[in-house]
Amino acid sequence: AHLCQARVEKLYNDEATVANVSKLIKKVGSQCGPDDCFVFYYAGHGANLPDQDGDEDDGRDEAFCFVDQHGQTSPQCWLRDDDFAELVTSSVHSNTNVLIVADCCHSGTVADVNKPIWEGYRVMSMSGCKDTQTSGDTGQGGIFTHSLLIAIDQFKTRHVSTCSVGEMYDETLKVDNSVFKSAQDISLQARPDKGMLWPLLPRGQYVAPLRRASTKAIEKVGRDGPLIDSKVTDSMPTLLVRPENSRANSDGESVKASSPLK
Repeated sequence: AHLCQARVEKLYNDEATVANVSKLIKKVGSQCGPDDCFVFYYAGHGANLPDQDGDEDDGRDEAFCFVDQHGQTSPQCWLRDDDFAELVTSSVHSNTNVLIVADCCHSGTVADVNKPIWEGYRVMSMSGCKDTQTSGDTGQGGIFTHSLLIAIDQFKTRHVSTCSVGEMYDETLKVDNSVFKSAQDISLQARPDKGMLWPLLPRGQYVAPLRRASTKAIEKVGRDGPLIDSKVTDSMPTLLVRPENSRANSDGESVKASSPLK
């Protein structure tokens, strides 16, 4: 986000209480104006809770698993999807675009964007999996997060300067299917449509973290022989290609021009 000249506020680990998260959402939301984009990114645990108001077809609310003032987590300090939607819509004006990115379990409808409370907003939610699924981890971050970062890398490699959230979602799915082959279904919800511009494309060159790890592994082969340290390859289930070895075909799709790294 810093590479995109975005203003970034962060909470980590024990800082992420409902009170702190709520305060920060209100602060950032108050700073957003027309044509700005309010982005909420969450990487952590997610859960299901029994529905309290009968608005869920499956009888379950989705929730972000935050912590209490002692750093402990329990359902008493989780933030339900209903309360999250109320918090964001009461903090961010409807003329501001809203993007929710949730890399956690049970997150398919964690923003509840199809509920009436979002009426009049342009909001999109990308999440790591469906409500009934869990989101996998690479050991160095979530599969969804790394799929998204590699998708951004791919767009920058093809010199794409703008894209919609829907296009970024489609590219993220391609990466997940080709690189991670995960069982989770990365999900997208949109209101009113998928045409919102993706707000976080770096202005300069960008190389995804796993792409950098792949490059280092390839360089290690050249220095030390044919074996690659398993600690490096554990986070790369199949193939990551260095940007300089990729080109675009006539359809604009990435053509992989190097050998698989397994």
